[in-house]
Amino acid sequence: MVQTNNKLSGKADSLATTEITDKAAEAGVTREETVHALIDKWATLNLGQAIITGIGSLCALLATLDKMDIVRFQDVGLTSGANRMG
Repeated sequence: MVQTNNKLSGKADSLATTEITDKAAEAGVTREETVHALIDKWATLNLGQAIITGIGSLCALLATLDKMDIVRFQDVGLTSGANRMG
């Protein structure tokens, strides 16, 4: 994500004096390096980071609830084919 942020900062500096309606501002730039493509990439990476953070928070919440004996996960057991018959 740092590389994308650095590329976006570089674009902001290089296009600072360019008019927003100037379509030739990014002429000759590969499609993956346009501002629009970099913003899309950044948004996707940011969404992934938010999902990972949310999953981590949910795991921490479940661990806390289990530790406080509010929700008991000790009674929940997963059985495999080898030990499900007893």
